[in-house]
Amino acid sequence: MSDLRFSVLGLMRAHRGATALKVGSPQQQAMLAVLLLRPGHSASATDLIAALWGEEPPGAAMTTVRTYAWRWRKVLDAVAAGEENPGGKTGGKTGEKGAGSVLMSMGDGYRLVLPKLAVDAEQAEALAAEAERTARADPLRARDLLNQALELWQGEPLAGIPGPFAERHRQRLEELRL
Repeated sequence: MSDLRFSVLGLMRAHRGATALKVGSPQQQAMLAVLLLRPGHSASATDLIAALWGEEPPGAAMTTVRTYAWRWRKVLDAVAAGEENPGGKTGGKTGEKGAGSVLMSMGDGYRLVLPKLAVDAEQAEALAAEAERTARADPLRARDLLNQALELWQGEPLAGIPGPFAERHRQRLEELRL
């Protein structure tokens, strides 16, 4: 799990080491974005539905969220187990709620269990915060830290990801970049 990385500062990408993982449909990516941008916190089913569809969700929204969670577990739990074929069969039951799962069920919602700074947006925010702390004492180091943060951007944040949550965070991340 420690080599699991996600990028949201451009098109959504996921990697295990050098291997790119399938990120699914834009709507499925939107669910993952909610969980990635709430590190260490869970998102209830109600939160996820509002984040993906806003105030007018489809009738099957709850079923769709559960399907997306199942799909993400299939990919992420296989990755956590070190499988080469994330879509294939695993030694255990894919999607179990056990300690080895990357996507944990929390009440009626979900939470990702990831190493710190596994998401490029988290890295950029940490670098910007460190630059702010060091700016007065060491402006050259602060500049280098900000340049490192800027190098993480690969285009518009959350590009192509629908929903009100993605739109809010797209704006927030663009402000961070500026």
